[in-house]
Amino acid sequence: MGGIRLFLALAVLVEHFSQQVLAPNGMDSDPAWMLNVDGARAVLLFYTISGFLISYVLHEKYGVDRNGTRAFFRSRFLRIYPLWWAVLIFTILFDLWRGASSLIPSNLIPAILLFGLDWIIPLRTFPDFDWTILPPGRR
Repeated sequence: MGGIRLFLALAVLVEHFSQQVLAPNGMDSDPAWMLNVDGARAVLLFYTISGFLISYVLHEKYGVDRNGTRAFFRSRFLRIYPLWWAVLIFTILFDLWRGASSLIPSNLIPAILLFGLDWIIPLRTFPDFDWTILPPGRR
Protein backbone atom coordinates (compact mmCIF):
# COMPACT_ATOMS: atom_id res chain seq x y z
CA MET A 1 0.00 0.00 0.00
CA GLY A 2 2.86 2.36 0.73
CA GLY A 3 4.16 2.04 -2.83
CA ILE A 4 0.73 2.83 -4.27
CA ARG A 5 0.37 5.89 -2.04
CA LEU A 6 3.86 7.04 -3.08
CA PHE A 7 2.91 6.70 -6.74
CA LEU A 8 -0.30 8.68 -6.18
CA ALA A 9 1.56 11.39 -4.28
CA LEU A 10 4.02 11.65 -7.17
CA ALA A 11 1.09 11.98 -9.60
CA VAL A 12 -0.19 14.94 -7.57
CA LEU A 13 3.31 16.43 -7.53
CA VAL A 14 3.62 16.11 -11.31
CA GLU A 15 0.17 17.72 -11.74
CA HIS A 16 1.12 20.69 -9.54
CA PHE A 17 4.46 21.06 -11.30
CA SER A 18 2.72 20.98 -14.65
CA GLN A 19 0.17 23.62 -13.64
CA GLN A 20 2.47 25.96 -11.71
CA VAL A 21 5.78 25.69 -13.56
CA LEU A 22 5.31 24.22 -17.02
CA ALA A 23 1.98 25.79 -18.06
CA PRO A 24 3.02 29.41 -17.33
CA ASN A 25 6.04 28.81 -19.57
CA GLY A 26 3.97 27.39 -22.42
CA MET A 27 4.86 23.75 -21.77
CA ASP A 28 2.91 20.69 -20.71
CA SER A 29 3.71 17.33 -19.14
CA ASP A 30 3.01 14.02 -20.83
CA PRO A 31 0.21 12.15 -18.99
CA ALA A 32 2.02 8.88 -19.70
CA TRP A 33 4.61 9.88 -17.07
CA MET A 34 2.15 8.90 -14.37
CA LEU A 35 0.35 6.16 -16.34
CA ASN A 36 -2.46 8.61 -17.16
CA VAL A 37 -3.36 9.07 -13.50
CA ASP A 38 -4.06 12.79 -13.23
CA GLY A 39 -3.77 14.76 -9.98
CA ALA A 40 -7.51 14.87 -9.17
CA ARG A 41 -7.94 11.12 -9.60
CA ALA A 42 -4.75 10.49 -7.62
CA VAL A 43 -6.06 12.56 -4.69
CA LEU A 44 -9.32 10.60 -4.60
CA LEU A 45 -7.51 7.26 -4.73
CA PHE A 46 -4.98 8.42 -2.13
CA TYR A 47 -7.76 9.40 0.28
CA THR A 48 -9.57 6.12 -0.30
CA ILE A 49 -6.48 4.02 0.39
CA SER A 50 -5.49 6.18 3.37
CA GLY A 51 -8.99 5.87 4.84
CA PHE A 52 -8.78 2.09 4.50
CA LEU A 53 -5.35 2.01 6.16
CA ILE A 54 -6.44 4.28 9.02
CA SER A 55 -9.52 2.10 9.62
CA TYR A 56 -7.41 -1.05 9.49
CA VAL A 57 -4.86 0.34 11.97
CA LEU A 58 -7.63 1.54 14.30
CA HIS A 59 -9.21 -1.91 14.26
CA GLU A 60 -6.04 -3.99 14.53
CA LYS A 61 -3.68 -1.92 16.70
CA TYR A 62 -5.92 -0.17 19.21
CA GLY A 63 -8.45 -1.57 21.64
CA VAL A 64 -12.18 -1.11 21.21
CA ASP A 65 -12.47 0.74 24.51
CA ARG A 66 -12.11 4.44 25.31
CA ASN A 67 -8.38 4.08 26.00
CA GLY A 68 -7.78 2.58 22.56
CA THR A 69 -9.66 5.41 20.88
CA ARG A 70 -7.78 7.99 22.93
CA ALA A 71 -4.43 6.38 22.03
CA PHE A 72 -5.38 6.36 18.34
CA PHE A 73 -6.25 10.06 18.26
CA ARG A 74 -3.16 10.97 20.29
CA SER A 75 -1.04 9.09 17.76
CA ARG A 76 -2.74 10.87 14.81
CA PHE A 77 -2.30 14.25 16.52
CA LEU A 78 1.41 13.68 17.11
CA ARG A 79 1.88 12.50 13.54
CA ILE A 80 0.16 15.47 11.89
CA TYR A 81 0.35 18.64 13.97
CA PRO A 82 4.03 19.07 14.91
CA LEU A 83 5.10 18.91 11.26
CA TRP A 84 2.23 21.19 10.18
CA TRP A 85 3.11 23.77 12.85
CA ALA A 86 6.79 23.71 11.87
CA VAL A 87 5.88 24.30 8.21
CA LEU A 88 3.37 27.01 9.16
CA ILE A 89 5.92 28.87 11.32
CA PHE A 90 8.62 28.54 8.65
CA THR A 91 6.39 29.87 5.88
CA ILE A 92 5.13 32.79 7.96
CA LEU A 93 8.68 33.74 9.01
CA PHE A 94 9.94 33.35 5.45
CA ASP A 95 7.13 35.54 4.16
CA LEU A 96 7.83 38.19 6.81
CA TRP A 97 11.54 38.06 5.93
CA ARG A 98 10.63 38.71 2.28
CA GLY A 99 8.54 41.67 3.45
CA ALA A 100 5.39 40.50 1.71
CA SER A 101 3.13 39.30 4.50
CA SER A 102 -0.35 38.60 3.21
CA LEU A 103 -1.58 36.38 6.05
CA ILE A 104 -4.75 37.75 7.62
CA PRO A 105 -4.60 37.51 11.45
CA SER A 106 -8.20 36.25 11.72
CA ASN A 107 -7.19 33.28 9.57
CA LEU A 108 -4.58 32.07 12.05
CA ILE A 109 -6.91 29.95 14.19
CA PRO A 110 -8.14 27.71 11.34
CA ALA A 111 -4.63 27.64 9.89
CA ILE A 112 -3.10 26.60 13.23
CA LEU A 113 -5.79 24.02 13.98
CA LEU A 114 -6.18 22.72 10.41
CA PHE A 115 -9.89 22.69 11.15
CA GLY A 116 -12.37 24.30 8.81
CA LEU A 117 -9.96 24.85 5.93
CA ASP A 118 -11.92 22.50 3.69
CA TRP A 119 -15.03 24.67 4.19
CA ILE A 120 -13.46 28.13 4.27
CA ILE A 121 -11.38 27.86 1.08
CA PRO A 122 -14.26 27.04 -1.30
CA LEU A 123 -17.18 28.73 0.48
CA ARG A 124 -16.03 32.03 2.02
CA THR A 125 -15.87 33.81 -1.35
CA PHE A 126 -17.96 31.43 -3.42
CA PRO A 127 -17.76 30.85 -6.38
CA ASP A 128 -14.08 31.84 -6.10
CA PHE A 129 -11.63 30.09 -3.80
CA ASP A 130 -10.27 32.02 -0.80
CA TRP A 131 -6.66 30.89 -0.35
CA THR A 132 -5.83 33.63 2.19
CA ILE A 133 -6.52 31.17 4.98
CA LEU A 134 -3.33 29.25 4.17
CA PRO A 135 0.25 30.35 4.78
CA PRO A 136 1.47 32.90 2.26
CA GLY A 137 3.34 31.90 -0.84
CA ARG A 138 2.61 30.86 -4.38
CA ARG A 139 -0.79 29.23 -4.43
